[in-house]
Amino acid sequence: MLNIAICDDTPLHLQSTVAMVEEMLPNREASVWGFADRNALLSGIRDGLQPNIAILDIELGADSGIDLAKDLNVLLPKCQIIFLTSFPQYASDVYVSHHTWFIIKDQIKEYMPAALAKAISCAEGNAHASPTLLAKHRRTLLRIPVCDILYLERITYRTKIVTFTEEFFTRQKPDALLSGLAESPFIRCHQSYWVNGNNVFSKTGYAFHLIGGETVPISRTYKSSANEAFSELRRDN
Repeated sequence: MLNIAICDDTPLHLQSTVAMVEEMLPNREASVWGFADRNALLSGIRDGLQPNIAILDIELGADSGIDLAKDLNVLLPKCQIIFLTSFPQYASDVYVSHHTWFIIKDQIKEYMPAALAKAISCAEGNAHASPTLLAKHRRTLLRIPVCDILYLERITYRTKIVTFTEEFFTRQKPDALLSGLAESPFIRCHQSYWVNGNNVFSKTGYAFHLIGGETVPISRTYKSSANEAFSELRRDN
């Protein structure tokens, strides 16, 4: 039995999200539970509900869906989190918690099928949640899924972490950031650049071309080792 908890303090949005998720699971034994606030969901968990997936609005009245996600990370570490919001500026903030997907509400019909499919696959053990890079950003420890990262760039005394949607700066060096990964897809291709090989679309000459259109240079010094690492990564995948 798949248990899905949806938390949204706007009744109309809660009702429509519950209905949408139920429509996406016609051939699966699943229960979809709706909650109007953070306390209601936590109370349900204390009473025995064990959601495999939680779909959380970020603004929950005086509460925060991000804080609720951090609660669930502790109480139910395997629960897959999907964030919903009407406010794109929260795209950076969600990285303080483990989560599977971030959806802007006016794009929910476009992205919920893929987000739900990934969350179900991870919850059922058919796929593994992406490992995370732990980065100290200002006074916050961010947990950035490796699959979201395009490249790292060392700029003087800071490292820029570039994802599909955001850029973060940390004083940690790339080697220190990557040291916690059991298997790293990052390829050093320049004195200043480490590229995520899994997000490379193509390679030409002295450049990696990334999904989304960005280009990362390959220096003459690192060309041979970068080409070898990229070829090995593609063979493994």
